[in-house]
Amino acid sequence: MCGIIGVFNSDKSKELAKTALDVIKYRGLDNQGFYSGKDFTIAHALHSVVENVKQPLVEKNNLLVANCEIYNWKELNEKHNLNAKNDADLLFKLLNKKGCTISVLNMLKGVYAFAYVSDDKLFLARDLIGVKPLWYSAEEYFCFASEKKALKQINVKDINELNPRIL
Repeated sequence: MCGIIGVFNSDKSKELAKTALDVIKYRGLDNQGFYSGKDFTIAHALHSVVENVKQPLVEKNNLLVANCEIYNWKELNEKHNLNAKNDADLLFKLLNKKGCTISVLNMLKGVYAFAYVSDDKLFLARDLIGVKPLWYSAEEYFCFASEKKALKQINVKDINELNPRIL
């Protein structure tokens, strides 16, 4: 289990993301990472199962934070010749190569919640079963987190669970 956080459209995004991540840091004690852009910050608490690949993953204008268990990552890695080190790395490389589309999500066997930023567009996704949690709010600024209490800690009130069954 990992923890993911994102705060967008706020000049206090880094401070808010750090406060929120502190609430759920127990979800990943192996590493913590932050990436800040112009008016956003995404953060990750890593629970490493295969390889300790620190997140957020960053390449050019693409970023990923993920809480995932992609069971067929090795097969997809070989099939698409991506040289990924683990399932999150595979997901990032696959999204960079193919784009964030339903066809990519349909390739994945496993459970996941992730945020992918590509060319200033944010994509949030969750497995169809809804095993991995993901909460969001667009109240004062846009934010998301693995747990509702992380958003409450930064005084967000209108918090919604991302519906895992909407395609």
